[in-house]
Amino acid sequence: MITFWHWHTEPLLLGGILLFAWLYATCVYVFRPRIACDAEQKIGHTLWFYAGLLTFYIAVGSPIDAIGENYLFWVHMFQHILLMYVCPPMLIMGIPAWLIDNSFGRYRFSAWCFRWFVHPVVSGAGFTIIFSAWHVPDLYELALQDKGVHIIEHLSVFLPSLGVWWCFMSPSKKFPQLAGGLQMLFIFALMIGQLPVFAFLVFANQVYYPTYFYAPRIMALTAMEDQVMGGVVMKLANLIVSVVIFGKGFYHLARDSEAIDNPV
Repeated sequence: MITFWHWHTEPLLLGGILLFAWLYATCVYVFRPRIACDAEQKIGHTLWFYAGLLTFYIAVGSPIDAIGENYLFWVHMFQHILLMYVCPPMLIMGIPAWLIDNSFGRYRFSAWCFRWFVHPVVSGAGFTIIFSAWHVPDLYELALQDKGVHIIEHLSVFLPSLGVWWCFMSPSKKFPQLAGGLQMLFIFALMIGQLPVFAFLVFANQVYYPTYFYAPRIMALTAMEDQVMGGVVMKLANLIVSVVIFGKGFYHLARDSEAIDNPV
């Protein structure tokens, strides 16, 4: 029985996170004069980026991972929420515009690759299709039983989320965020795209995942209630994000309309 206080300390996980922490510090402090000689690195950017890395580790390295992998489906859904809705915007808030515009935006091929990665159709389709596919019972169970597949699962839901959040929060001039109205359409499409998975989990008449069906009950939830709760947690997070994005979109539309009606 896995302890609830198990923290992952595998070299691959810790080494990967420390590598990105080192690369970030090297780029924004050591090589900043070469990348953008007149740029400043705000402490807020640094704090947000490292908070994002810490959140990533909490999601995949804390007891959340062990509990979600062995006992509770809804905890596994919460883990995915951290990877899809919490960590990516933190990391993006930590990336200064000059770093992107003067590195990826400087060369045609790298600019094309980055623009493809953050394109709303590419990132949105990847976000929706990959997340949905991992909830197919056979794939889901394979990820629970095989550590390598589980790592692939987490990375494959995390990476498209970065592209999606870039569409909403980009600080870049060369790779800007979507306009307010397009942001609203995009988040609406993503919200609709998750409805089949939500319905699949919440309105089911059986427990789809044997791991949770046979798992020791560590909460006052049956396996069926746990599955329904997982679907509700997933959709609630999606709705909260959608409301925030809609509010942001309406604000930008109202501001732009006022600027048109009252030109300086």
